[in-house]
Formats: sequence, structure tokens, C-alpha cells
Amino acid sequence: MSCRAEHARGDRGGRPQGAHRSRWLPPDVRACPRESAGRLPAGTSGRALPRCIRGSVVSEHRFNLDFNAGAPVDVRVRDGMAALPSAADANPNSPHARGRAARDLLEAARERIAVAIGTEPDEVVFTSGGTESNNMAVATGLGVALATGRPAWSSRIEHPSVAVPFAAGETTWTRHLALTRAGEVVVPNEDQPRAFVTAVLAHHELAVVQDLAPLAAWAHAAEALLHSDLSQALGRVALEPLLPLLDYATLSPHKAGGPKGIGVLIAKRGRPCAPVLRGGAQELGRRPGTQCVRLAHGAAVAIELAEREQADRAERMQRSLDAVLERVTRTQGRVVCDRAARLLPNTRTVSLAPLAARHALPALDLAGILVSFGSACTSGAREVSASLLALGFDDEEARSCVRISVAHDLEIETAQDAGNVFCQALVHLSRKTR
Repeated sequence: MSCRAEHARGDRGGRPQGAHRSRWLPPDVRACPRESAGRLPAGTSGRALPRCIRGSVVSEHRFNLDFNAGAPVDVRVRDGMAALPSAADANPNSPHARGRAARDLLEAARERIAVAIGTEPDEVVFTSGGTESNNMAVATGLGVALATGRPAWSSRIEHPSVAVPFAAGETTWTRHLALTRAGEVVVPNEDQPRAFVTAVLAHHELAVVQDLAPLAAWAHAAEALLHSDLSQALGRVALEPLLPLLDYATLSPHKAGGPKGIGVLIAKRGRPCAPVLRGGAQELGRRPGTQCVRLAHGAAVAIELAEREQADRAERMQRSLDAVLERVTRTQGRVVCDRAARLLPNTRTVSLAPLAARHALPALDLAGILVSFGSACTSGAREVSASLLALGFDDEEARSCVRISVAHDLEIETAQDAGNVFCQALVHLSRKTR
């Protein structure tokens, strides 16, 4: 049965296939007439032509250019988790033999993470994810600021899991780091008081990679504590050289092929660590709640692989990203926020002006292209990017931007096809919105 016939037939309830998806789409991208479809640029394989451009609404996703939202679980991680003995399913806090076996497996995972990134096992705290890890670090920092009477510092381009709890702190105890137009943090003057500083290492949207060394020197000169969210750096930037600069660090293994539902907070020895949950003494009293041994093991394998393969992954990401962008920028796509001294090898923000991202995203989705705007934690709210506004973009300009992020295993030919389909979808949408 053809796609068009199948679409017309509908499901058992008589509703056309895809109708539940199209209600939220802008009217100008709910259908793509067959007669308006153009030709793909030369060199594109036939399999790359999305059916929606030929006239059918589809939900099959072919090109994942939204890798930063969460990587597929690496097969080596999945196999490693599955190979654990049944004791991995026991409560690692139970005193009996099965519980002790689970505890041994949990501590083995903790040690593997510590070795991979160059820290100590007792500095590795398992959490439910990067959001909780960031929440814990900020809660700790605000507590230190309140206790010492010196302010906590953050930038205006932090992930919401840092920005939101930071904003909840009394303004008396918070300050914001200045930024260049490229998104790089400007280190404040030496006479500025500080108790806690947090700055994301690698930005999920702007792609800027901060030089943390000057910021660490400034913070530690006043015995302030320094935290950095390393989530998007995992597998893209070598982390081991950076850990000595930090008092706290957040890791999100699912950004690099690990399982979802687990995160890591590195809290150096002798530093306070305020839990955001109450009711248990797990993780040395820093994070109550029964740990999942299989997830901890999966996180350890993912972090090991990401650190060991980082240089190769970064090189492959850069080649694939360049292949996508070379085609996307043939039309109205324009890379923005690319003037920083160092950028992530797999991420760029692209302006589609005058098209709005809220129109472009569903059109690209129907064409089989997965992209996003802002972070995955906020994009569902359809809000304008706070990070772009912080860099001086006006509201309309910020609303035209989408984020492209590629995986390390995206083949060059596939990346080229993705870029070509991206272009074709934009051309089609531009014609319909004139």
C-alpha cells in the first residue's frame, strides 16, 4: 500500500494517520503537496529524499542532528549492563550477602569513573542525572554564600538546572559574570568578593568551550569554590586535565552513550555538599536514595569510553558537522555564535531568519531531520533562548535560531544527505510562507 493510500485509510478509529501529530503544527507545514516538491541538490542519494517533501506526512526520523539532547545508548554500555550478575539488582545498602555483592559492584563502578577522569572514588556521588547534580552544587554554593556573607557568581548562559536554582537565591548573595559577544566568561576584578562560582564548560547551544583556568585562579585566590557543568563536554573535550581546577563537577553520562536516569557529581574532599533530597544516608549522606547498580555500571562504562575515545570522537564529530553546515549554509542558514576561541566539535547554532524556529522545527521533523532550539529541558515550552538573549540577540533574531548537534558515529555521506534534506525542507517552507 502506498504511503498516500495508507494515510488516507487512517487507523481503526477512522482518524487519518498522523492527524494526532499535525494538530500542533503551524498550518503552513501540516501538508506538503506533491506538485510543490523540488529536486534535491546534486549528489544526494535517493534514500535521502523525505517522503513529506513528495507529499506524504511521515513520522520516520532518519537524521539525528539533536545529539546533545541525549545520545543513544552505546551497545558496549548496554551489553556491559546486561552482563552483570543478578546481585546487581539487589539493594547495595542491605547488610546480607546479596546486598554486599551489590555494594561491591557499585563501588567498582565508582572507582572506574574516578580512574577515568582523574579523581578519587569517594569524590564520586551518584545522582539521578545532571539536573540533580547541578541543583546540589548550586544549593551548596548558595549555602556557602549565605554563611560567609560573600556572593555566589554565575553566568547568564547556564543550563536551566543551574540558572533556575541560582535565580532563587536572594539577590544579595548572587552576582553574574560578564560575557563577551562570543559567549566567553569575563573574569571579574580581583577586588570582587566571592564564595562560590559556577560556569558551564561546554555550552549545549552556543558551543563555546570556556577556558576555566583563569576563572579557577580568580575563585581560588579568595578561597571560593568553583563548580562547572561538564555534561556536554563528555566525549568532546578531555576532562582529566580539568578536574584539578574544580571543587565540583557535573557529569551526565547519557550525553555520551550512557543510560538515562543517572548522573554524577564530583565533590572534592573537604568541600561541603548539600543534598537536595532528605531521608537517607546513602552516598556518605550526600545523596539519599537507593542506588541502581546497573545504571552506575553503565555510567562508568560510558565515561570510560568517552574519555578513552575523546580525541577520535571529536575529530569525527567535526568532520560530520562541517559536512552538514556546508550544505545548510547554501540556503538561508547562517551559523551564529562561532567567534569563541574554542568551540565544541559537534555543535552550532544556526539562524534561519526570516523563518521562525517554531515553524522550521516541525517542518524539518516531518522531513526526517531532528534538531532543536535551546536545551531539551526547555524546548518543549517554545521559549526564546535565554542564552542568545544574554549575548545581545534581539527577540526576533533569537527565535529564528536552531541548534544542530551531531554524533561521533554520523558518517560523512549521511551528514551530507542530512544537510541536503535540511536545505530542501527550508526551501519548501520558505515558498509556503511568502
